[in-house]
Amino acid sequence: MKKNYPLRAPIRSTRLAPRITFCIKLLALTIPLLTVIACANRNPNFETLTNQGLLPVSRENPYVGSNLYLAREMEGSTYLYNFMGKRGIPQAIEIVGTSESSAEMRLFYSDRSEVYHANPIKDNQFNTSEWLIRGPYQLDRTYYKQVSELSSPPGAQFEIWGRRETIGGPQIVATERVIIPVFVPTPTPIPNPKRRALKPATPGSGPAIGGVIVAGQKGALNFDQLALLESKEFVERSPNGDAIHLVKSTSETITSISNWYTGSSDNTKKIADKNNLPVDAKLNPGTKIFLQGELVINSKIMK
Repeated sequence: MKKNYPLRAPIRSTRLAPRITFCIKLLALTIPLLTVIACANRNPNFETLTNQGLLPVSRENPYVGSNLYLAREMEGSTYLYNFMGKRGIPQAIEIVGTSESSAEMRLFYSDRSEVYHANPIKDNQFNTSEWLIRGPYQLDRTYYKQVSELSSPPGAQFEIWGRRETIGGPQIVATERVIIPVFVPTPTPIPNPKRRALKPATPGSGPAIGGVIVAGQKGALNFDQLALLESKEFVERSPNGDAIHLVKSTSETITSISNWYTGSSDNTKKIADKNNLPVDAKLNPGTKIFLQGELVINSKIMK
């Protein structure tokens, strides 16, 4: 015998109607919101800079508004990035339009009186946007006057991909240097001068030290000659050849010193003047008396 099961009542559509209605309303609100987000401007600087006239591009400050805008656009457009590297950074830009999808960017160059027009195009394959650049066109006189007053170096600094980069600068090509050898003539040998035998000291001209005549010596003495003089009880010499006598007794006078070293008292006045002393000055032990080298004929220390 078959067992009879009770039949379930069919689900009424009236129970699902409120849920379906809620989902439709939620979807109706979500689609416009997603559309607004999708259509929002990629570059946050667009609304601030658009329809503002000429915007100078800074050469050194990457944080100026026009530099920030170009940096953001070059990050997303290889066309624009490569164009800037080839043509150089414009002196000024102008952005015209109400949205990025229909905007036009103008790039001004005064060096050749040129202006380029750039418009965004959609790349559906990669879902990206590129700047299509047209030109060059002749720069209007009004614009040329304004642009020519701005700085004109081709390169400028930007913050791109998180790093500081100079774009559009001149590419310095190292030139080859040709080194021309310099002809150096062979030097002509100079024969060594013949050494002359030193003459022995003549009587009355003073003693000779190591073959060097010191009595009547003219000119400066070197340190070796001074050392020889002092080591053999000869009077001390200054570098310019003057004799230096050290007074040892109160009985010594300028006249006695002159007689000993110069052989005559006639030189007393000259020796006194050299030492800024009177002729009859009293000399104290330890006083140094300077005698002109050309007057000295006896180099032995005065006893």
